[in-house]
Amino acid sequence: MKYELTNFLKFLISQYLHYLKFPMKWPPTLCWTAPYTKNGNRHFQVKSFGGKKNNRWVELFATRDKELLIKISWQDLKLNWASGWKILPKENS
Repeated sequence: MKYELTNFLKFLISQYLHYLKFPMKWPPTLCWTAPYTKNGNRHFQVKSFGGKKNNRWVELFATRDKELLIKISWQDLKLNWASGWKILPKENS
């Protein structure tokens, strides 16, 4: 029993350390929710992406306005935006 518990703890620690090194996968998820409204839009989709290591970037377009394009660093996207489309409360006009 003690041996199994030790192996299980080692496994959990290794998974946690792996997560710390690689917290989000590349290429990016296709749908994102902005942290604030951008020209009346909060839901975006990935149009293109590129770069290497610390110079990665993602170009997004607004779901309701395909003409609205945003190019953002991968670091900013994964730290400040929500992956996927989140249900949002209606904003007061």
